[in-house]
Amino acid sequence: MERQGGRLTPKLRADIRKLIVTARVDYVTFALVVLDMVAKPTGDDVGLLVAMALILAAGIGYIVVSVRAIDARQPAATTA
Repeated sequence: MERQGGRLTPKLRADIRKLIVTARVDYVTFALVVLDMVAKPTGDDVGLLVAMALILAAGIGYIVVSVRAIDARQPAATTA
């Protein structure tokens, strides 16, 4: 932002959006930690452990798709 003279360019806006979306990994991880602390699964709780793994994979997948969508919109924003 300093290099642009303090201006918020479309590329910088896209980078900020990507950073915010990427930070959602923290929310997914925090939710899984809370679930783990509440449920206290053991090795016998295969269903819960698989569900937690699927939640993690789905969360990361959603974040990756969101970041790619921001990247796909970026060239249109820079030409406008």
